[in-house]
Amino acid sequence: MTEFNTWWSVTQHEIKNGLIMGYYKSTLILLDKAIKAKLPSEKDTLYFPINFLFVHYLELYLKYLIYKITGRKEIGHELHELLEKFKIDFKTFLEYSGYCNQKQEKEFERFFKLEVIKNINSEESKKNINSRKQEPSIIFRYLEDKKGKLYFNKIFKGDYNKLKIEIIEVNNFLNGIEYFIETMIESNY
Repeated sequence: MTEFNTWWSVTQHEIKNGLIMGYYKSTLILLDKAIKAKLPSEKDTLYFPINFLFVHYLELYLKYLIYKITGRKEIGHELHELLEKFKIDFKTFLEYSGYCNQKQEKEFERFFKLEVIKNINSEESKKNINSRKQEPSIIFRYLEDKKGKLYFNKIFKGDYNKLKIEIIEVNNFLNGIEYFIETMIESNY
């Protein structure tokens, strides 16, 4: 992918390995820098870029998986809405494929209990999103509205190690879901 394309106008390989994994790997690189940083100002400087990259990774990966399951191209950037659509679409896919069982349900629910996902789905986050819809954002997507309300986890205790572990868990979960979807589609259920 050497020229600018929108996420849906390139090949599946470019979407996954260029855009999605590019955001993910960049998130991990900045997390490692934050973990190694000595000064609080260094750590603070990296917080919003880490969030920005992770949120975009998650947005694109959810859109990618929804497309694989439904053939529907999602438009928009509201993560809590994408998470809900993904949850519904994947459960429908599981039921349709005949592979819905309690073990999978528990694993799926564990994903939604990760702090990094709960923060995105929190009521405070949803309120901030709604206020952002009413007034144009002064900072590029997801970070802050005109009133200074933050979209993503404004109460961060600085535990970058825990954040990295959870982000890796999110990626492992989504990779597993992707593999399962591809396997089911190849076998024609």
